[in-house]
Amino acid sequence: MSHLVSIIIPTFNRLGVLPQTINSILHQTWQNWECIIIDDGSNDKTMEYLASLKMSDRRFKYFQRPLSSNKGASSCRNIGFQNSMGDYIQYLDSDDLLSPEKIEKQLKSIVDYKGVIASCDWSLFSDNPKINSQKINLPLKNEKYQAFSLLEALGSVNQFLPPHSYLTPR
Repeated sequence: MSHLVSIIIPTFNRLGVLPQTINSILHQTWQNWECIIIDDGSNDKTMEYLASLKMSDRRFKYFQRPLSSNKGASSCRNIGFQNSMGDYIQYLDSDDLLSPEKIEKQLKSIVDYKGVIASCDWSLFSDNPKINSQKINLPLKNEKYQAFSLLEALGSVNQFLPPHSYLTPR
């Protein structure tokens, strides 16, 4: 199994957290990935960091959102998708962390099926001691849903799938 996974990350002035996100990508057990980072006009040192990252590992690609494109994470995700080559897409925000086996396990779950996504539990965390970390357990484990049925099931338990929790075929 040699499927390429495109990890797409929009970012804006996130130099304080982006290296942790990148570190979680570098520690993936699935190593056949490309990481496309789209900067949304940062004015911190994000560009310098990404330039050095690109030089140290050719799997990283860095783009600036063209001024003619809309500002925002969704627009940057679209730019990332347009520049991606992967068989599978992993959206990630610049402050998200992936567990080391996340991509490998999800690929094993969906590679033989056409048109399905794999999702997983996820956690909220904070450096602020007043905010407790919490794991979000999806009650829909090991079940298969059609798209609309999935949305209904998530709504019935007042839950959602953030972009980092799923892996989807191109």
